[in-house]
Amino acid sequence: MKRTNGLLKKYRERIIQIGSGLSLLAVVNWLYNYPLWIFVIEWLGPIHGWVYLTLGVIVINRGLLMLHGMTQNDWTGLDIIENHIKKMIMAAYFREITMDRIMKLNSFYLLCLERLATWRKSFTFLVLSIFQDSFWAVAYLRSSNGTRTSLHFSKRDWIIFLVSSGIGSTYWTIRQFSLWELTKYSVSYFL
Repeated sequence: MKRTNGLLKKYRERIIQIGSGLSLLAVVNWLYNYPLWIFVIEWLGPIHGWVYLTLGVIVINRGLLMLHGMTQNDWTGLDIIENHIKKMIMAAYFREITMDRIMKLNSFYLLCLERLATWRKSFTFLVLSIFQDSFWAVAYLRSSNGTRTSLHFSKRDWIIFLVSSGIGSTYWTIRQFSLWELTKYSVSYFL
C-alpha cells in the first residue's frame, strides 16, 4: 500500500492530465456520435447527413488536435503505453540475443519484423478510425515522428486525418442510420 501511495504522488499530475484529456474526448465524442449524429441523419438523410457530419468531424477533431498541441502535454496517454511496449520489446530482444539466438537475426527476420510493424500500424489506424475517431488515429501515427503534440500538420498528417475522418464518418453513418431505422421499425411494429 505504501508503494502505491508513492507512485500515485509521483504521477499525480500526469494522471490528472490524462484523466481530464480522456474525459474531454469522451464527452465530445459521445455528444457528437449519438444524439447529434442520429438527429442529423434523420433530418437530412444518410447522404447529406454524412457530408455535413464528416465536415463537422474534421472541424471538431482538428480543434481538439490544436488544443492537444497547445497544451504541449500528451493527455491521451499513448506515450506511456508506447514506452512500456518498447521496454517489453527491448527486454525480449536482448533476452533472445543472450540465449544464443543471434543466428535468427538475419535479414529475412528483420524484414519480417519491419513488415509486421507496418501491418500493425495499418490495422491500428483502421481500428482507431472506426471505433474512436480521427483524433486518435492522427495522435497514434504522429508518435512515430515524435510530433504528437506539435501544432504543425505535415502532408502525411493531413492525409491520415482526412482518410480517417472519411472512414470513421462512413462507419458511423451506416451504423447510426441502421440502428435508428431498426429502432423506428421495432417501435412501429409493436405499437
